[in-house]
Amino acid sequence: MSVGRGRGRGFAEVRETTLRRPGQSFAPKFSSLVNLIENLTLDETSSKVDDIAQAINDSIKNNSLKEVIEDLHNQALEDSVFGTKLAIACSDTKVYSINDCNLRLILLQTLQKDFEDMIFLTERGEIKKRSVFQFRNAVTLLGEVYMRLKINGKLLDILAGPLLQYLELLLEASEEEDIALVSSMILMNGQKIFETSPSELEDFTIRARGVLINRNLSARSRGALLFIIDLTSAHFALPEKLKEFYQNEIENLNINNINGKGNAESDKPKNKPIQPTADNNVGNVTRTPKQSKVPGFGAHEKSTPSAANERPVMPRAIRGAGAVDSGKDKNAKKSPRGKKDKLTDEQIWSSKQNTGSKVWGHDDRFDKDY
Repeated sequence: MSVGRGRGRGFAEVRETTLRRPGQSFAPKFSSLVNLIENLTLDETSSKVDDIAQAINDSIKNNSLKEVIEDLHNQALEDSVFGTKLAIACSDTKVYSINDCNLRLILLQTLQKDFEDMIFLTERGEIKKRSVFQFRNAVTLLGEVYMRLKINGKLLDILAGPLLQYLELLLEASEEEDIALVSSMILMNGQKIFETSPSELEDFTIRARGVLINRNLSARSRGALLFIIDLTSAHFALPEKLKEFYQNEIENLNINNINGKGNAESDKPKNKPIQPTADNNVGNVTRTPKQSKVPGFGAHEKSTPSAANERPVMPRAIRGAGAVDSGKDKNAKKSPRGKKDKLTDEQIWSSKQNTGSKVWGHDDRFDKDY
């Protein structure tokens, strides 16, 4: 008797993630192919894609296509820049049509497996078993593939739901790196998600508002979330005054990158190595140089987006003009718990964590529509 892997059902096995020692790098099996993809540049994409397609065809003479894709996928989880270049290469018809388009099918199945594994870990409350660094790179890879890969000239709308649910998990974590990635993905793919899943995007925006109100965030993260909220509320057509405001307030923000339009070859200098689209979108407003530990991605019971971010509020007592605090100097400075310095603007925001996020659902369309 087989066991399904859908949401809310049992799983056939528990996958153990093999962790490498700190500093130990991933050694790709198909290193020459990996090097070709790593060397992609904007002005040489066409010719180098031909070389990549030939290298893949050479590799599958003695290996299965699945082995090749898994090796490239593992490299993308280690390096977000490589993930962007892999998405560029795989979106070219000369590559994705290899082996009667089986390459495209295997790539999408691999992305789906990432998605289902994350559901598995989330439902078991074992999200920390997944490398945070690799999870963020998995989100980047899915976002880049969603933006670029087409079938019969149309984007793969079935990827919108999984990408949005990835972003919900990042919202729950609320580290600066996570908020940075969320804002970049919304800037890059939000308009497409709005066109295919407007209601789901609206729910996501409500969650973003809750995080902005209830979390103890840095100024950078607050600015990025406010930008997301305004951008989605304006249906990705910001008024000129808001554009000017965010351009002035958010360092390196490129409004032209909405819907990935900032990736045109004419927008970037020649001979410049391709950088992850996610890094080019929001800039330094949400970027930090370190990879920090994500506290758990939240609880797993169902809730509405608004209820997920609500918290009890204690009303203040009404006090008359002559009321004083007994035994206290009314001018004495108060310090937050565990701190000796005065409150910062970041500490004014509530530190209560969101614990009611909705788990990912399994979308059968992800299995069969490619």
